[in-house]
Amino acid sequence: PFIVAAQKGHKDVVTALIAMADVNKATNDGRTPLHAAAFFGHKDVITALTAAKADGVALSGWGYRSTERQIELRRANCGPTYYDIWIRPASTCSPPTAVPGRSLHEQGRAIDFTENGRTITSRSSAGFRWLADNAASYGLFNLPSEPWHWSTNGG
Repeated sequence: PFIVAAQKGHKDVVTALIAMADVNKATNDGRTPLHAAAFFGHKDVITALTAAKADGVALSGWGYRSTERQIELRRANCGPTYYDIWIRPASTCSPPTAVPGRSLHEQGRAIDFTENGRTITSRSSAGFRWLADNAASYGLFNLPSEPWHWSTNGG
């Protein structure tokens, strides 16, 4: 999520992410969010990412996904048929997975968080407790059915 948000200069998304994710995580080709922000000239994003790096942010995760990736996830979590991918209710998939075109991940407005490299699945984990105490101040809200999923509207 950082690379896309930094590249596009989405300061609100980056501000939310820097407080909770690994801003130093590079893509497969070695680019970091700081590289993207600098390349595209987003000074406010550069400042935010630099501050997060200095603070030693502990949580990580991922956010943006393409429609193609959302389709892959629906196939894996819901089933291979047209009905499974495009019609089946998200709540009947395991784990729940939004219909392509309806996921906040596709809009870059949701993050699935990890703690120590593992998806946050417990509300009693230190990562979830930190998010519960702090995420709203960064504009992120939890989807009650998924401890790992935080978005701009709780959906």
